[in-house]
Amino acid sequence: MKLIGKVVAAKIISRIRKYLRKYLGGASGLAESNSLDLLRSLSSQMNWFALESKGCEVISKYPLQDEAFALLAYSLQQQGRLEEAVTFAVQALAISDSRWLSYYIAVVALKGLGRVKDACEYLRKAVAIDPGRSQGMKALIEAIGATDGIELAASEYAAYCRRTRCRADLAIANVRTVRDWAQNIGLRLKEAGEAEEIPFESPHVWRSVSEIQTHVAISNKPYVADISDARIFSHSSLILTSDGTILSDTGGHPRFGRYVSFVYDAAVLAQEPGKVLFYFSKYTTREIEAGILLSGLASNAFGHWIPEFLPKLQFLKEHPDFEKLPIIVDADMPQSHFEHLQRLSNNALIRLQANESFICRRLLVAPSPAFSPVELFPNDIPVHEMPGLSPRALLFIRGDQSIEKAKIRARRIFLARKNTKWRRLLNEQEIAADLANVGFETIVAEEMKASEQIDLFQSAQWIVAPNGSALLNLVFADPGVKLLILSQPNLFNWGTFQGPMLALGYKPIWVRGETAVALNQKHSDYVVPIESLRKVLAEMGLEGE
Repeated sequence: MKLIGKVVAAKIISRIRKYLRKYLGGASGLAESNSLDLLRSLSSQMNWFALESKGCEVISKYPLQDEAFALLAYSLQQQGRLEEAVTFAVQALAISDSRWLSYYIAVVALKGLGRVKDACEYLRKAVAIDPGRSQGMKALIEAIGATDGIELAASEYAAYCRRTRCRADLAIANVRTVRDWAQNIGLRLKEAGEAEEIPFESPHVWRSVSEIQTHVAISNKPYVADISDARIFSHSSLILTSDGTILSDTGGHPRFGRYVSFVYDAAVLAQEPGKVLFYFSKYTTREIEAGILLSGLASNAFGHWIPEFLPKLQFLKEHPDFEKLPIIVDADMPQSHFEHLQRLSNNALIRLQANESFICRRLLVAPSPAFSPVELFPNDIPVHEMPGLSPRALLFIRGDQSIEKAKIRARRIFLARKNTKWRRLLNEQEIAADLANVGFETIVAEEMKASEQIDLFQSAQWIVAPNGSALLNLVFADPGVKLLILSQPNLFNWGTFQGPMLALGYKPIWVRGETAVALNQKHSDYVVPIESLRKVLAEMGLEGE
């Protein structure tokens, strides 16, 4: 009753303020509008600290401005301060219960806190406000699946489709690994090699006294499966078989599969352990005679394309028909991804367009070298038990780009990440300017062709780089290259990079910065003091001013 009273009072006062603004002059209204414009701008810049500070100022001046409360809640949610984010989002809704964004911010924060049931309540209200916004409906069905099971989620979505008069092409399917499914139906796999021992070693941090830990994890056992009448989907790594089974070596993993989230998979509406709710209505369908599967979730991300997708070719080439069949790829990958593929294979390509599905009369499938989830539910899996980069795969990716001993390696490179939206080095420009004084070039690798990136790393003597996927190009550099990696204080899963790179002869050194958002966030922004950077470079032997 107290909440209802607040909502009613807020609405009355809001109407009075609108009346006064209309009939008693617009100066105050203009100032309020300008303040909101500033908050929106800070939000688009992802400047969470400034957004929080200015947001607090705005709500103190305009305590009934619900959008200011919502944007402040958004800044807190992005900083990982989820309880506070929920509080301010609920305050925004007490002022106005018609803003979709306020509901959605509350939902994201509540889900992050594990309060999925509470999130469902807000999602239902968000969907009621804007039924046509698929983002809200998909999130609701996903939450229902997590709390009440995917049968109820399917029923809820079917009812929604009846109300909105849209198609409800749904299927509930069990998730299995390719190997388990093949054994069950009697399909013989072509074995393509032995499993690999993948080293994990804690990053070597400058001036750190912590003990270096070394572990070994086991890769996936390589195979090639020749599957008949399989259906695949753009931006999805899931394979739907003719008997209604979903194939996923990641989602069906015997130890960790229950932790794998398909939240970013465009073909999945909801999931529960071992099952998914699939929907087809958004896809056009094309039938093809045969293809080799190299499309899938996150194929557009360099950090997945290099270690997860391309190494499959090493196993697929073991099949006698490999050279005769086209390779299926997602059409909207960056051009450099296609260039790396063309270095390793001359096969024709079939491009899977966005929102397109293929029914493949014959589909060759191989595993990624290691367990490579895009997203995980909260878990306590020791990071060293999840294999990282495969040294065998990295050597395959290097291909015939052998390290030329005669090549002059004199370039000093600073790899910028100016185009990223997360894990940003906030003082990147200042670091780039300072490094320029000692001969470092600032490079944005994602703007370069694959051949240019390879040449860059082959000619490098020194590399300074924020932690990011561009570092995978290290395999093209000479093992004697001096590599300094800039990072947040928490290094999370970077032992999965350090171990394999050490196995290949590289010796990365890490310098920890200062966290700018939440210490426990894997993609937190951070700052590295220039004084620390200069000291570690001097200790590594850098000369020249």
